[in-house]
Amino acid sequence: MDGLACGMAAVGREVRERIMSSDPAGLGVVERRVRARLDAMGVQWWHGVTIVRYAPMDGAVRYRVFEGEWSAEQIVFERGVRELGAVRCRSERNHRAAWYGLDAFDWSFTAEEALRKLLFNVTGCWARIG
Repeated sequence: MDGLACGMAAVGREVRERIMSSDPAGLGVVERRVRARLDAMGVQWWHGVTIVRYAPMDGAVRYRVFEGEWSAEQIVFERGVRELGAVRCRSERNHRAAWYGLDAFDWSFTAEEALRKLLFNVTGCWARIG
């Protein structure tokens, strides 16, 4: 769970429904940021894990992998979602920086290559990332 969503696991049903509604009127600053984060998340399921791809907003985290099959809303709002790993960039400013998944020593030239390695280490199967 990321820093933006840490406090969201404890919000009430009314606040959750207001964030998830299509009408942004009446949303506070934090609620709008959570809504923007949810809109930027692309979720896919593969071999019993959930892969979340973030649109490049901040550049630091590109992919996150969670145990089980979850929706974007469940990942942000529910407790008990276990993150298995994330693909991060060492340097946000350098577009040619190395990407890593499990630790700082297992680096790759692309985020997709790092995700393939991470998924192999988690599931034991090689993924085709396109």
